[in-house]
Amino acid sequence: MNLTTMCLAVVIAICSAALANPDYTITLTAMADGSGLGYNSGSTYDFSFVLNGSRTESNNDTFDDTYNSWFSANTSDDPLYLDIYGSGLSGTYQRPNGASNDPQENVIVNSNGLDISVNAYETDDLNLTTLDGNNIDPIITDYFLLSGVTLDYSDTSYVSPETYFADYLGQYSVSGSPTLTLMTTGPDAYFDINSVTITPEPATAIIFGLGGLFIRRRRT
Repeated sequence: MNLTTMCLAVVIAICSAALANPDYTITLTAMADGSGLGYNSGSTYDFSFVLNGSRTESNNDTFDDTYNSWFSANTSDDPLYLDIYGSGLSGTYQRPNGASNDPQENVIVNSNGLDISVNAYETDDLNLTTLDGNNIDPIITDYFLLSGVTLDYSDTSYVSPETYFADYLGQYSVSGSPTLTLMTTGPDAYFDINSVTITPEPATAIIFGLGGLFIRRRRT
């Protein structure tokens, strides 16, 4: 087996592992409602939530014919978010680790649309700050609808985040005027959500790209 073939085999193995449980990122692009906390009124910021594609079911999850909810409410639950980042945030996301009722990571889908939140009830610390350094806890959104798409919430048994959101990859405008709120140790910050993008997590996308590159070189 030559070096090229060996490299191709390794890349295919890595890509296969990533494909088995890819992590998807939901990015909210939102405009600041006002100036303060390091934000400029009318300026646009991104807030990205990396979902844990291999997350297993939690006792707090709900899947019935009225809504689907992924809810990690204790440290014993698999994380729902692997990372939270964006141009509207400073710091590196740290999953809350209080003795109980920490963390509170939640994604809900129902007839009102999609809702995203994260809260550290006990520790009050997500290790994220506003652009001027105020601690953030929690991050919450209003329900928002993806224009042109009807979100399915009919599953009555657990579906992993990667299985569910694989059907909704793309960029969408949103209906209505949903708000993303950063509650802080100072005043709160409010943002009007303009669009939503659901994509493979960047590292997974890079792996797929490398796989394609090796495959193209092999064929030439």
